[in-house]
Amino acid sequence: MRVLNLLLGVLFLVLVGCNNMNPESEKAGTQNKTESIKAKELSDDTPSTTNPVLASNVKLYKEVQKALTFSDDDIEPPEDYITVLAWEYDPAEEELQQYEEYIIDEYISGRFDDHLKDREYLLTNIFVGEVLYTQYRDFDDGKRKDRLGTIGGQFASIANSFFGGHPPNGENYEHEIKELNYQFGKLDFSNQQSGSIEAKDIVDQQMKKLKTFRANEFEIEVAQFYITGKAIPEILEIRTEKVPFLEEAQVQVSIYQYQPEVNEWRVSLEEIFTEMEAKPSLLSSGKVMGDKREQLVIGKNTGSGGYLSFFVIGSKDKRNIEMLLDLYDSSFHQGTTSFAENELVIRENDELSQVYVWDNNVFRQKKVMETKNDLIIGEWSRGEGKNGVYVFKSNGKVEFNSDLTQFVGSYTQTGDEIIMTLPDNSKLVAKINGEYLSIYSGSGNGEGLQFVKIGAGD
Repeated sequence: MRVLNLLLGVLFLVLVGCNNMNPESEKAGTQNKTESIKAKELSDDTPSTTNPVLASNVKLYKEVQKALTFSDDDIEPPEDYITVLAWEYDPAEEELQQYEEYIIDEYISGRFDDHLKDREYLLTNIFVGEVLYTQYRDFDDGKRKDRLGTIGGQFASIANSFFGGHPPNGENYEHEIKELNYQFGKLDFSNQQSGSIEAKDIVDQQMKKLKTFRANEFEIEVAQFYITGKAIPEILEIRTEKVPFLEEAQVQVSIYQYQPEVNEWRVSLEEIFTEMEAKPSLLSSGKVMGDKREQLVIGKNTGSGGYLSFFVIGSKDKRNIEMLLDLYDSSFHQGTTSFAENELVIRENDELSQVYVWDNNVFRQKKVMETKNDLIIGEWSRGEGKNGVYVFKSNGKVEFNSDLTQFVGSYTQTGDEIIMTLPDNSKLVAKINGEYLSIYSGSGNGEGLQFVKIGAGD
């Protein structure tokens, strides 16, 4: 359907006599096949934009501005209109070189999947990507132009998705990014005017520098993660002084972030630790934000009880890196951390302790009950001789056993609230409240509050 719409767009441009971005010369042989950027700059109009592609091409700038005025009643959407123009466009060699450098710079900086609301920027990326794809699609040798043509098509596809209001996540998007990273990793940057090295080497060279700098004085651990989700990952460094006793050492945890504008790495977050019983290290990493950004858990286990304390590093805005959760003063006995289903899970003695979810740009603790062997158990006591156990099974069945009462019923859970249906079809309503299950509605006789301690299933 998209191709049909685009073809209709081409027909429409011909029928209404729209200006072509590359009109044929009236005098054969007196003008090159393509217009140069310099010729376009002879216009009296100066584009009001900071985008280098639009600033150097007045006609393209006007076409983009025109497309941005389209309404839902127009024959084709703006992104299709710009795509058709790109297909028909005959660029000069210096333009192709500019487009190559532009697309590489936007990839390395991560701007290509960050400026989601800048519609002018997205239309420019669609045009540049489609031009490179169209001009280089006949190359099939795995070399620079072949890869740049493939990259151009993916670049345009990603910008198209953003322009259409699709969120930057999902399997299709992840596939596009992986393929883009692969193609850039194989790309030769030797012709890049800025003298950039191959993309995959930017991180490798920095990691090598960090590993060797004053290596005789420090134990150095480095690893790369996509903390901001940009094309160039960040680097985690944990640097520990080599001294006889750890208590006398200083440990420095740093996150290095690449700055493409100045072509250098800078420390974006740093934490220093002294007087330690155990050295902080990377405990786990995962994703809770619904996109490709990664979060890191840095912490330690101390003492014979393996008491866990930690903090979480990440990025809220895809630019800045900060501490998202600080539990470094906490103490979880034999504690561990892991990521599962967009949640950060903390366990003590191999039993569920706390769960954190990412909600409205902050970590919030989720109220949970322990699950083990497919059971959820709540122990309760209302006085002498009235002790019992609720067993909530994963199939929605609930069993209650005490020295006075036994029953089997069913239950449903919505958020923190559990509604149990007893054999006589009466209801028992409970609410999870921290460590307790507060039963605030009895089975028809209003017996009042009961507090059920959450325990672990055996």
